[in-house]
Amino acid sequence: MLKGVLWILIFLPIALAAQNEARDLAVLCSPDFAGRGYVDDGMKKASSYIASEFEKAGLDQLNGSWFQNFTMRVNTFPGAMTVKSGERVLIPGEDYLVKASSAGIHGSFPLVFVSLDMLQTDSAFDALKAMNLRRSLVVLDTMSFDKEHIDKRYKFIEHNGLRSAGVVIQSKRRLIWTVARNQATYFSLEIKPGALSRKDSILSLDVDAKFVNRFKARNVWGMVKGTEFPDSFLVVTAHYDHLGMMGENTRFPGANDNASGTSMMLDLARYYANHPQKLSMVFIAFAAEEAGLVGSKYYTEHPAFTLDNIRFLLNLDLLGTGQEGITAVNATLFESEFDLLKELNDKGGYLPKVVRRGKAANSDHYWFSEKGVHCFFIYQMGSYDHYHDTGDKPELLPMVGYQNTIKLVEDFFSALQKSN
Repeated sequence: MLKGVLWILIFLPIALAAQNEARDLAVLCSPDFAGRGYVDDGMKKASSYIASEFEKAGLDQLNGSWFQNFTMRVNTFPGAMTVKSGERVLIPGEDYLVKASSAGIHGSFPLVFVSLDMLQTDSAFDALKAMNLRRSLVVLDTMSFDKEHIDKRYKFIEHNGLRSAGVVIQSKRRLIWTVARNQATYFSLEIKPGALSRKDSILSLDVDAKFVNRFKARNVWGMVKGTEFPDSFLVVTAHYDHLGMMGENTRFPGANDNASGTSMMLDLARYYANHPQKLSMVFIAFAAEEAGLVGSKYYTEHPAFTLDNIRFLLNLDLLGTGQEGITAVNATLFESEFDLLKELNDKGGYLPKVVRRGKAANSDHYWFSEKGVHCFFIYQMGSYDHYHDTGDKPELLPMVGYQNTIKLVEDFFSALQKSN
């Protein structure tokens, strides 16, 4: 009987953490949250969920609120999303992506395929530029233009220098979507090889795009006050936003990027709410990272407390794999902290390896390090086939390094406070 009780005491916290992890991932990636983006209140719903979890865990608000509000410019696709060649309806997210900065378009348009010989000589290119393409779509194959002067001409066409109704890019590269904070004056489509052929003569389009000049976004924050040094802070951050929707039916769930990091931040918030530290623990979920680190930039310009009082900040992003360990961005800037992180991992045997990487503006840690805050961005390494596409789903994530990364973070913060 005693062994059974001991087993429960040892493994119950781990089991509960795993339940929270699965629940958070499922909720954040659910259809109700619309890809945590810019249509159907996706980001607003996600931020409300995070705030409610902070409150349930027992965190305190900052500045009398769970939220830090700001506005931003963004291009959105809230309505129609149909691309047809003849009677064949192309599949959004699989056959094509509308470029994030694209304008909307409606109607049927002849296709003009740009061949390599149209770009090789001045006379051929001049003849192409002389064509009236205002009611046509120009189709480019990016894989066939590899010479410098041809590439320049390709760029001219890609940015609609021909003043066509729109530009269609055929590429062998992976279809990866983004977020744009501007809207172009023309339609632009990226399409996978084989989705169109030179036998296709007309493309029928029904695509709605809406530019929002003052989109309302918000960061989410909470704190566990320190028992000895409440005005010194250890900070955990993660961006909760993703790409949202491309039309009414194509959703980008964003499980690895970054429901995984947000889930880990929530798990750490729950842990530290029950285990207050000497320093105050602050948790910030940033909006609009995918739009260019917008939420974190806003925070560093309007901080809830003096940035100089941050002992260390850990930014969590892409934490759903872990088969090969983690990488720490900024490791070459803050070598003593990296050495500590690696030593703790070696001692605990948590992850296969901890890899050093230099400075990079690739997640929300960046604006903090630009302000002189000691910080890492950690992400997991391992096999996973999805990034900024419709297949980034919770059920596909390996999650093999998740719990051990949490243990390493807890050890790291504990060790930092011993040296405070």
